[in-house]
Amino acid sequence: SDKATLARGGLRDTLLQVQVRRLAHTVDTNADEIKRATQSLGFSPERFRRLPVEDAPRVYESALRHFVPQGQPRWWWEHFPTSTGVHFTDGDGWRYLTELVPDADERGWFIAEDFVAPEYSVWEASVRDIQAVIAECYGFEFYVIQQQFRWLVCENHHDVVVAVGAEVEDRLREYDAA
Repeated sequence: SDKATLARGGLRDTLLQVQVRRLAHTVDTNADEIKRATQSLGFSPERFRRLPVEDAPRVYESALRHFVPQGQPRWWWEHFPTSTGVHFTDGDGWRYLTELVPDADERGWFIAEDFVAPEYSVWEASVRDIQAVIAECYGFEFYVIQQQFRWLVCENHHDVVVAVGAEVEDRLREYDAA
C-alpha cells in the first residue's frame, strides 16, 4: 500500500539521517586536521590560534565583504572583482605562500573551508606557520588574509593560486611568467 511504502521511505530516510550524523562524528574535519598538524609541529595554541566561535564569524564576514562586494558565495575566488591566478599543475602552489606575501612572519587570518557547518574555520598565525600546517594536511581550499585586508592569497580545488592586492598579485605574476 502507499502508506506502507511511505512509512518504509520515511524510516529509510530517518535511518540515513542517523547514519550521516554518526559519520559526521567519525570523519575528521579540516579543522581537526589543522589542529592535529599544529600539535605535530609543536605549535602552541597562542602561536597558531583558532578563533573562538563567537569571534570567527566577525572576521569571516569582514574579510568576505572586503574582498567580495556582494553575496555569500561558497567559493570567494569566483567573485573577486580583480585578482591574479596561476595554475600550479602539481597542486603545490601553497608551497610558495611565504614567497608571495610581503612578510612571511606577519600574523594573518587563515580561513580553511570545511565540509561540515560552519563550513569554515578561522585561525590566526604567521604565514610561515600557515604554510607549515598546510604541508601537514590533505588538500582543502583556504584563504590567507592580511589582518587589515591589504591582500589575500588562496588556493582552490583546481590547484589555482589566486592573489588579490597589488603586493601579492605582482609576486604571483612572476610565477606565471616563469
